Amino acid sequence: MALTIIATVGSATANSYLTLAEAEAYFEITLYPGSWATATDDNKNIALVMATRLLDEQIQWEGLPTDDTQALQWPREYVTQRNNSNDFYDNDEIPIWLKNATAE
Repeated sequence: MALTIIATVGSATANSYLTLAEAEAYFEITLYPGSWATATDDNKNIALVMATRLLDEQIQWEGLPTDDTQALQWPREYVTQRNNSNDFYDNDEIPIWLKNATAE
């Protein structure tokens, strides 16, 4: 059975920080897409879920998860934006830098 990506922000069943379509768009503007270009959609989905899991396991994120029922570490509250320490990320968003990191 093929793995289904669930990238709904804050979902209790989410398993990826971005959809396959978002990852495809990312790699369309990448000079060296590597194995991504020749992988099957099933393997791409597996890679996105694996990358999300590794990010959540290996990074000690700033702030707090938005909801105690969400499956992933993001979205988060009280996380200052990377280039503006006076603003916080919205607690219902996955920052683009995290989506890009997941794709990579």
